[in-house]
Order: sequence, then C-alpha cells, then structure tokens
Amino acid sequence: MFETVQNTQYSPRRIQQIIKETAAEAQMSKRVYPHLLRHSVATTLLERGMPIEQIQKFLGHAKLETTQIYAESSAEMIKESYQRALAGSSVSEHVNRQGISQEH
Repeated sequence: MFETVQNTQYSPRRIQQIIKETAAEAQMSKRVYPHLLRHSVATTLLERGMPIEQIQKFLGHAKLETTQIYAESSAEMIKESYQRALAGSSVSEHVNRQGISQEH
C-alpha cells in the first residue's frame, strides 16, 4: 500500500517507525501503532457511508466477518441512525409535540 521513493514497499518495521515519528511530531500523548491507524481508517470509512463489502476489499479480508469487527457501533453511529430513523416519521413528530428531548 505504501511505497518508497524507489517504488518498493516499506517493511512493516519501517511503517511502525514512520507512525511513531509522526505521532511524536504531532505531540500525541496516546500510543499510536499501525493497527490502530488501520482500525481508525476503516471505522471512518464505515461511518462516512462506505459499504462494508468495499471496506472488506480495501483491507484485504477474505471473510466479511473479519471486517464486521470494524462495524461495532460507535456512539456517533447510533445517534445518527436514530436520527435518520425518526426523520420525518410520526414518532419524531409525536416526540416533538410532547416536548421530549431527543438528546441525552
């Protein structure tokens, strides 16, 4: 996926070093490592609507079940799904008429 200037692949160790150096330059206090970056990218793609089958191919997973680990619902994903489900529905209108807060 990542190539050097000479069009060769970086070794796994070199990728670890680059991520560690970049995190240090950004003054990140949290430990950052390649799998965390991979997980973060996959979760972001999913949250922004990329189909999970495409994420599966992007990550190189043979089985969809492996990719579904990244589909664990984040609080933001649950909130957005809830709001989409209620958008324009009679339930949403009922909640609004009753003055019930939808935010917690």
